[in-house]
Amino acid sequence: MSSPLERVPRDLLQYIARLTVSASPFESLTNLLHLLLTNSTIYHQLSVQHSPHLYARVFQLRFDTVAPRRRLHASLLTDSSLAGELILRCRLLRRIRRRDLTGLDIEQDMWTLYWLILENETLNGAHLMRAGSSEYLLELIRHRLRQGSTEEQFMDISHEALSLALWSYCLSVSSRDIADLTPEVVQELLALIRPVAMSTHKDFALNPSPNPFHLPKSRSPPAREQQPCSIFPCNRPDCSNDIFHYSRKWHLRCPDVLSAAIIMTFALKEIVPLQVPPHLPLDRASAIAQNRAGPTMVDYRALATCRTPLFNDPIAEPSPQPNSSAMCLNLPRSTRLEEDFSRMALVSPNALIYGASYTPGMLSGLWEGTFMICPIRSIGANTSNSPFTEDFVGRKPMYCQMTEYMCSGQHVPIPTESHEPFNWDYHPNRLLPIKGGFQVSSKIFHYEKLDATTTRLLARREMNYDVKDILVLGETPDVQEEAWGGYRFAGKVRLSDGFITLKRVSKDILDDPPWLFEGYLHYGAAFVGTWRTHEQHVRNASAWADGFIHDG
Repeated sequence: MSSPLERVPRDLLQYIARLTVSASPFESLTNLLHLLLTNSTIYHQLSVQHSPHLYARVFQLRFDTVAPRRRLHASLLTDSSLAGELILRCRLLRRIRRRDLTGLDIEQDMWTLYWLILENETLNGAHLMRAGSSEYLLELIRHRLRQGSTEEQFMDISHEALSLALWSYCLSVSSRDIADLTPEVVQELLALIRPVAMSTHKDFALNPSPNPFHLPKSRSPPAREQQPCSIFPCNRPDCSNDIFHYSRKWHLRCPDVLSAAIIMTFALKEIVPLQVPPHLPLDRASAIAQNRAGPTMVDYRALATCRTPLFNDPIAEPSPQPNSSAMCLNLPRSTRLEEDFSRMALVSPNALIYGASYTPGMLSGLWEGTFMICPIRSIGANTSNSPFTEDFVGRKPMYCQMTEYMCSGQHVPIPTESHEPFNWDYHPNRLLPIKGGFQVSSKIFHYEKLDATTTRLLARREMNYDVKDILVLGETPDVQEEAWGGYRFAGKVRLSDGFITLKRVSKDILDDPPWLFEGYLHYGAAFVGTWRTHEQHVRNASAWADGFIHDG
C-alpha cells in the first residue's frame, strides 16, 4: 500500500522534510532518516541528488561557514557542493565515534578532518569535541607509528594519513590537554614521534636542512584580510590528487609532518619544567657584583616561561605598543590559520581561492623560544645505535627582535641566484640599512621598512603594492644578550609559499660562520623548521634533527 506522502508535491514534501530538521546544530537527523525510509519513491524525491538545497540548509545549520565564504569563490559554494560536503563530514564523525583506525577512505577522512579544523569557528570544533576527535587522533597516531617501529616500516607509513592526523591533533589540543596525559603516554609518544622529528627523509623534511626548530612569537599576529591569488596546476610530488571537498576534486599540498612532530616534541618535553641550575647568581646585579657573565637564575626562569604555543591555547590580550599591529581578538578564529590553508590549497587548479601564504609584517616583533640539539652524524658513519633511538641532548634559548623590509613596485630586490642560502651575497653583520634601502656589493637596493600602518594597509588590501621581496633583519635584545650572547639575523621570506630563511651570526665576530634557520610560520604564532651550521654545509654532513621553537 502506497503512502499518502507520495501524492504530495515535491516542494511541499521538501518543506515537510525541512521541518523534521531541528534548529539545534547537535540534534540527530533521525526524523529525516525515518522520512527517507518511508519508501523508495520518497527516498528518491528527497535524495541529495534531487533535493540538494535541503541538505545545504542542514550543512549551514550545523557547520561554520564564515571561513569558506571568505576563502572560496561563491561558485564553489552551491547547494550541491554543500550537500556533498555534509555527507563527507557525517562519514568522518561516524568514523571518529566508532574509533575506526582502518579503511580505504582514511586518507580522505583525514583530509576532511583537517579541512574541518581549518574552517573552525565554534560549530566545527564542537562537533569534533562531542565525537571525541582528540582521543581518536591520539589513538590513531599511536596505532600508525607503532606500525613503523623500525626504520624500514617507518618510511612505509602513509605520509598523508600520518601528517594530517598529527597536524589535526596539534590544532585540537591545548597545553593543558598535553599536561593531562599520563607519563606513560607521554614517553610512548615521544619515542614514537622521534623518528619523524629526526628524519631527514625527503618525504618528511621541510627542505634539505637536517635540524628542526620552533620559535614562538611574544605577541599576537597582525590582522589580515583575504587577497586574491591565481591558481596554477601543480605537479609536485607532495600534492595529493583526487581529494574531494565541496563536491570537487582538489590538488592539495599535504601539511608538513616534520613541523607537527617538532611542535608535539617540544610540547611534550615542556611538561617537565626546566630546572634552574642552583650555582648561578640570583640576578644580574648579583652577577655584576661577583664579576660573572652569562645567565642568572632570573634568566633561566624567564626562559622556562617560553612555552610552545598551541593553537587551542588561550590568547592573551596583547600589551599596547606604539608600533603594535597585533591581531584584534574579535576576528574570526579561522583567520589565524589563513596562511596554513593557503599553503595547502593554493596549488589547486580547480578553484578560485582568496588567500596568501604569507602576509607582510607577520614576523615583525619580538620572538623568543628555544632550539634543541641532537648528536650529529656524518654520511656513511658506522654507528651501533640507530639515530631514531637517541634523544635530543640539549635545549638552547633563542631571542630575536625582528624587523621586515619590503621591496615593491619597479625596484629590484637583492638577488639570491644560488639555491643554497649559505652562498647568498650578504652577511648579517654587514647587511645594515641605509637611507632608502640596503647596500650589497657596492649596489644599493631599495627597500621600505614595514611599520604598523603599512602592515595594516597591506593586510586590508588598501595599499596596492606589487611586493617583490620581503627582507627580515633581527638581533638579540640587550637584556637577553647579557645572559645568552648577542646575535644578528638576516633572511628572506619566499612569498610563493611563505618559506622563511634566516642566517644567524654572532655580533662580536665580524666574519662569524652563519647558522641557518629555515621553516614556516604556523597559525600566526609559531615559527617552526630546521637549522644547520655552516660547518655541516661545508662538510656535506647529515645531522639528525635538532629542534627549535620560537613563539610569540
